[in-house]
Amino acid sequence: MAGGRVFWVIRFFNLLSILYIFKMYKVSLTKKAEKNLKSLPPVVSRKFALLLRELKALGPIRANWQNYSKLGVNKYHCHINYNWVACWEETETGVKIEVYYVGSRESAPY
Repeated sequence: MAGGRVFWVIRFFNLLSILYIFKMYKVSLTKKAEKNLKSLPPVVSRKFALLLRELKALGPIRANWQNYSKLGVNKYHCHINYNWVACWEETETGVKIEVYYVGSRESAPY
């Protein structure tokens, strides 16, 4: 059973690699997000890095993430895990994404 999961995880990352070649969004973090990133636990940091890779490769609509929702015009958020969230906006349609918050859900700006 576990071998099958590993196969699909590898296929997923191969697909991401292929998508990198065709189109990539420019993803940036605000200074506040960079500062908050330092306070994340290591496990959450790794999951956030995965979210950033997905944003670059696949764009701002990440419905596969826990509690993903649209916050407004071109603004989105999702839970990295129960206590931690990320918020981002698409600043130039189809080109640029800016992560403006990563941190605890209690302090999230939504």
